[in-house]
Amino acid sequence: MVFRLIGRPTAVMLRKLVTFILLSYGLALCLDIILWMNLPGMGAPFSSLAMVGWASARMYVPALAAALSLAIEGRSIGKTFASYLRHDRRAIKLFLLSPLVVYLALGIYLILLASLNLLDVERPVRTMVRASMGLIDEETAKKLLLVQLVLSYPVALTLNSALTLGEELGWRGYLFELMGGRVNARSLLVVGIAWGLWHAPAIALLGHDYPELRLLGVPLFTVLCLLYSVPMLELTERATSVLPAVSLHGAINSLGGLFTLTVGLRGYLGELVGGLGITGMVAWGLVALIIHLLLRRTASPRAGMEEGGGSLGPA
Repeated sequence: MVFRLIGRPTAVMLRKLVTFILLSYGLALCLDIILWMNLPGMGAPFSSLAMVGWASARMYVPALAAALSLAIEGRSIGKTFASYLRHDRRAIKLFLLSPLVVYLALGIYLILLASLNLLDVERPVRTMVRASMGLIDEETAKKLLLVQLVLSYPVALTLNSALTLGEELGWRGYLFELMGGRVNARSLLVVGIAWGLWHAPAIALLGHDYPELRLLGVPLFTVLCLLYSVPMLELTERATSVLPAVSLHGAINSLGGLFTLTVGLRGYLGELVGGLGITGMVAWGLVALIIHLLLRRTASPRAGMEEGGGSLGPA
């Protein structure tokens, strides 16, 4: 059944896929276990720093796994990564525009919440006031929230892109190339599911993004990663570069708090229904459809280069 849906993989493709998955999952699991074992004994400031360090290191695991996979295959790591980072005019243009996809998703999500009478726009304000320990009032928090909304765009293009680059070299770079470098059922399912399940130990062990729904959070986030992957892979194919996916991923991380903090539900219901749950999935499903139709109505993307050049063409 699976082979009918995604096509029967060749032995070479399967071997490369297994190698990359074992490396990326194994290295990430090691980081998760190290943090999980040490986190209970840390104080508040140290645990926060540890979480930041862990998240930053974890995002570069797919790039490391891709580099090791390329070394095993006897391919040039530098040339291959350079081809994934093609930066001609089209790639740069899409890099700059891609964060707007997340703003579109956020707008649709907030409209859905409002239509369900679940929108709580004051919750991020209250959260900011509490986090400041009384240093700012609600009016100041509202202004800072608007500033954060605006600044999320340049942050997505700079700091967050520097971090998400590590994931994108692996998922939308090496793995997408391995799947043929074309958006179809096989590439969407393999890249989306592999990316989603890669987060499983972080969610189950550490409650990452789903502190209440640790086990259910794994399939929820995997479905969400599938939906994220539609515009990310569409834009990667169009640019023949991972740069648009890098900035889109950066914007997801920049605006993530507004997806999770604007739902008027708490605890497991908030996680199930909110931005990383059902309502978020519906919003991203609509965005995926919009981006797919928009890109397919424009000129067809350029053909990929040969494998020897390490491009996003057939591997």
